[in-house]
Amino acid sequence: MFGFLNPLPQGREYRLALGRCRRYLTTHYGYRCASFVSFEAVFVYLAWCDASDNSPAELMTRRSEVDGAIGRLSASASLLLALVKMEDDVRDRGSILARAALSFLRTPFDNAWQHLESVDPRGRERFSGFLSSHVALEASGKSMAIETYVGPCAEAFGYAFALGAPAQWGSVFGAIGREIGSALIAFDCAIDWASDRAKGDFNPLADQTAVTEALAFSRASLTRALALCHNAFGDSSETASTITGVIRRFDQRAARIASSSHWQSLLAPVGSLLDSSPGVELRDKIWFCCVLAGGALLDSACKRPAKADT
Repeated sequence: MFGFLNPLPQGREYRLALGRCRRYLTTHYGYRCASFVSFEAVFVYLAWCDASDNSPAELMTRRSEVDGAIGRLSASASLLLALVKMEDDVRDRGSILARAALSFLRTPFDNAWQHLESVDPRGRERFSGFLSSHVALEASGKSMAIETYVGPCAEAFGYAFALGAPAQWGSVFGAIGREIGSALIAFDCAIDWASDRAKGDFNPLADQTAVTEALAFSRASLTRALALCHNAFGDSSETASTITGVIRRFDQRAARIASSSHWQSLLAPVGSLLDSSPGVELRDKIWFCCVLAGGALLDSACKRPAKADT
């Protein structure tokens, strides 16, 4: 889900921004959190660069810390996205691994919330409200229009993007965030529809026609986000380039989904069985634990614990 904004291909400036965001993530929250950097947070960082006439390459060359505030915010956003995903896994599946990770990463997560509240004292309350609205839609268990289902998450993304905006840019960042949030959730529902149906998990899409409509809705939201970036930052901006790359990847994946929709539906139970097989789950769990343990060892070796808010 949180790799949706990974462009194809990644240009040099994008890779530098990704590295910059990962550096801020490990600086403030420790190496154990290095794997949680999100493409959505990187996009907010790039939008800040476009709006403030900075570039990741120039910032890297000058060894400047002028991006310190947005770097810290992108780090906090990455962690909170990971927190939402883990809590979702605990709520939906009772995941023992997610529960353990929540305990292991309690301090970084708490510090991320504290930083958010230092930016907006009502930040945690507002995010909790968006999440509660989203959970209520899922709890209904009913199929619904994709425009309805994406609403709370779209508003959450708009709010988060606006927090990273320089002065006078809040409305633009918020509008872009809402379009990206809408595109992300709609695409996630579409690609997960067959497996969700096989597993008995909730999905707001009623049938294959709704899946096709969700893909079209997602694509249209990306197109609107691209137009906003063109108008706000220019055709050669990094944000416009990133969304163009995301659309390129989207079209490739959507074409594969469309060409295999019939077989995907027929084979969904098999895919579900393979995805949930003990060997696959064990591999993923071992890898995740190794990443966390390796990061914790690096934190200890470097004697650089995560920074707490002052």
